[in-house]
Amino acid sequence: MTTQIATLTVPQIEARQAQIVAVYRSAFTPLPYNKPEAEIAEFAGSFLNQVGRHGYRFVAALEHNSDRLVGFTYGYSSRAGPWWYEHASRVLPELAGTSWLEDSFQLVEIALLLEFQGQGVGGRMHDHLLAGVPHPRAILATLHADTVAFRLYRSRGWAVLGENLLFPGIPRRYQVMGLVLSIGRD
Repeated sequence: MTTQIATLTVPQIEARQAQIVAVYRSAFTPLPYNKPEAEIAEFAGSFLNQVGRHGYRFVAALEHNSDRLVGFTYGYSSRAGPWWYEHASRVLPELAGTSWLEDSFQLVEIALLLEFQGQGVGGRMHDHLLAGVPHPRAILATLHADTVAFRLYRSRGWAVLGENLLFPGIPRRYQVMGLVLSIGRD
């Protein structure tokens, strides 16, 4: 199964909204994530609201022969105030946490259909998303477990910055990870 990696525009994201939600559901309803339909619906209703955030980037993996969306990742510039920032700052060391949360690129989601995992597609999406990001570092939250995503992040140089991150109403623990970026890298 061959794929191409592409940056999508807002109209392209909107046109593929149903595919994006289907990939999210496929990636996050099985164990260990076990996200209930209410969380899938929350994602479906909110992810398009994020496209206007400063530094927003959306990268898709498309199956060559069908142009079917099989994976995606997106993020934007981190800034004080949003819900995620407030919760992540609680698990980071006080002084170091501030530097990680400011002037950083926040990798918000990475999702890939199960049959495409383990083939390097996630790594290619990750690298494409972060290529040329104008920040000295990147930050994310991922499930506090040995998942495919966690292993991908570790293989790309991400380090755990804080653990035991709990979001209101979500029964799973997360960890905050950070990556030092080279500004203007290819």
